[in-house]
Amino acid sequence: MTALAAALVACAAVLLAVVPVVIAIFQPVELLASAGGIAGSFGAALGVVKLVAMAWGAGNRLLGERQARVPAAFAD
Repeated sequence: MTALAAALVACAAVLLAVVPVVIAIFQPVELLASAGGIAGSFGAALGVVKLVAMAWGAGNRLLGERQARVPAAFAD
């Protein structure tokens, strides 16, 4: 499941790199301000998705079957 989340984030990152180029090629000059706002919103959404994927991975690591056998206080 974590691999699926990583793949989705990678696809979104590629889209984030391609979207401004497509906007610059196909949009007239008057609409570039609104297109920049849309691209910024997409970037913010990608950041949120990345944070969720990182939290998901950290949670899976903490709650996984292979936990430390020695408490952290004695791990010196």
